[in-house]
Amino acid sequence: MIIVQFIEHPVVVSYFVKDAGQNLILPDVIICPFNRFNKTFLDEINITGDLAQYLELTYPGPGQFPFQERLVEEYEKKYDKYDDQLKEILRKLGNMSFNELMRKSAIDCSAFFQEEVCQKATTLTTSTGKCFRIKGKNQSGDGYGYGHKILITLPKHLYNPGINQMLNDGILVKLTEPNHGLDHDITFIPAGTHAIMPLSATVYDFIDDPPRYSCFDKGDSNYSRLVCFERCLTKTSEDICNCSLIPATNPGQMDICTPKQIYNCFYPAVGSFENSSIECRNECKSPCKYWKYSKTTSIINLSPEQVSFPISKDEIEALKNTILLEVFYTNLDYTLIKQMVAMTPTSFVAQLGGQMSLWIGGSLVSIVQFFIYLGGCGYAKLYRAITRKRSRKKPETNETNNHSAFNSSGAQI
Repeated sequence: MIIVQFIEHPVVVSYFVKDAGQNLILPDVIICPFNRFNKTFLDEINITGDLAQYLELTYPGPGQFPFQERLVEEYEKKYDKYDDQLKEILRKLGNMSFNELMRKSAIDCSAFFQEEVCQKATTLTTSTGKCFRIKGKNQSGDGYGYGHKILITLPKHLYNPGINQMLNDGILVKLTEPNHGLDHDITFIPAGTHAIMPLSATVYDFIDDPPRYSCFDKGDSNYSRLVCFERCLTKTSEDICNCSLIPATNPGQMDICTPKQIYNCFYPAVGSFENSSIECRNECKSPCKYWKYSKTTSIINLSPEQVSFPISKDEIEALKNTILLEVFYTNLDYTLIKQMVAMTPTSFVAQLGGQMSLWIGGSLVSIVQFFIYLGGCGYAKLYRAITRKRSRKKPETNETNNHSAFNSSGAQI
């Protein structure tokens, strides 16, 4: 029984709510405006109209609507023309590299956030454009008012509309574990709103025990399954085309792929997406330990009509392009779901030894009892045999005595 239990049930799962004490660190907040380029900068270097839309296709992504897909297909037919025009402009700019162009043409952090936020924020790139990662702060009290308050202003006068961009008015928000890679979490928040995100956290702590359970166990590394999957899926294309997609989290090549390289080389080199996807999913395991945040987003519009105190018309108008985001824990605790070894090898050996000792001891007692039982049965049988033999002899003796007495009395007569 112990052996079967050790083999079939190697782990048990514990589930409980753990108090975090006086503070609990909030997740990092990643904010992505739906814009990729600074239109003012592009106009200054004469990248306008169709050429600006060609540049938008550096950020690959399917269109949301049929008319977007149709426009992208039309631009694909003229890639050679637009690529030559772009190279000529870069040459006139002193042989500026394509990487440098992409870096300079993005809108700076200071256009969206206050200075103290930008000093601590880091940048990354997704298919929507340049994003900003704001480090999570320690929350020292339960509920609203103790969390992270972020004020975002959208400089729409600098936006360059893209034919393959999400046609959303607002921002994309992702929450991620501090110092770790991204996952698939995503939330849309429209402009001109006050959004609150009450959070609850769950910590998953699993044991890597293949083939039953398989996960990536590297302690506190910044491993991300999504980043691993992305790298696995695009590695071959990066090596063949000698460039990486601009949204790549961990690019394998220094150069950014131009739209022409993406559609003529990168995509064809990916091959069968389904087969590659299956292989990469098998290669990129989930982390053994990670935090997951559950949120309930509540959004309400900012109302310029509510402003009765004296401020300028520009400030009132700016409210339409302003977002106030507040992220906080409802309680300073988290749920811990943890796998633990049901029976350690030492415990298994101890219990197995104990049961074997019990079995061996019980067996010796049973053997002794068996011989005692046999002895008792033999003794009882022998005793009954002797008793019967004695009982037969007594009647014969009495009969002989009676016959002798009768003869004696007859002779006397």
